[in-house]
Amino acid sequence: MNKNLRTLVCLIALVGFAVNMQAQSGTEKSVNPSSSSFSDEELANYKKQAIQLVTFMEFTFNTLGVINRNIRRKILLLINRF
Repeated sequence: MNKNLRTLVCLIALVGFAVNMQAQSGTEKSVNPSSSSFSDEELANYKKQAIQLVTFMEFTFNTLGVINRNIRRKILLLINRF
């Protein structure tokens, strides 16, 4: 029975994966960077914001991942930052 259940779960996961891949295959678009409707200044601003967000997330994940860090500080970090 356990083997049949495992086989059924694997089959369902495989079908779900196949359906997901089929659904995503129709949503691809080709993007031409030269036809962008954003100015160079706007793109530079978005790039700066993206770098700031990534830096913030790196700091947050690194702080939360430290085992020796006080739990109270981790909670304060989450409450005050989000």
